[in-house]
Amino acid sequence: AGPSLSAYNYDSAYGKRALMIMYKGIMEQDSLPVVPPGCSSDRPDTIQDFIIQAKAALVSVGIVRDSTLGNGKDPGRLSGRIIDSDMHEVGRFLNRLLGLPPDIQNGLFELFVSILDLLVRNARIEGNLDTGIVDLKANVIELQGTPKY
Repeated sequence: AGPSLSAYNYDSAYGKRALMIMYKGIMEQDSLPVVPPGCSSDRPDTIQDFIIQAKAALVSVGIVRDSTLGNGKDPGRLSGRIIDSDMHEVGRFLNRLLGLPPDIQNGLFELFVSILDLLVRNARIEGNLDTGIVDLKANVIELQGTPKY
């Protein structure tokens, strides 16, 4: 149990993009735009350990499919794929998180939220943030100029 997350819409365009970025980072197709929780940018081994644990966790809940354990030049390296339909399924990701131990749940969720926050912050800075319908409240409303019909 935890705080209510109903105020947050994780399953938005930003959430879907954050999930895709996180998955590509964990699958080592791209670098992660943020340092994973509990890791240090000064110690790349901590980031690599996080990625190894995250990948194993995603395999265990069925998000990473066709997984194989490397041998030869990459002994012990886990690989697999995430199907295209799962790359943007925030709801599925959040539901699958529930099947993981709490420490891994928290780490993956914190990473996802950190990437989402970065995307929203960048969109806000660039003036591209779409917040949807907003109610404007005022004590006084004055018409400036002639109304245009």
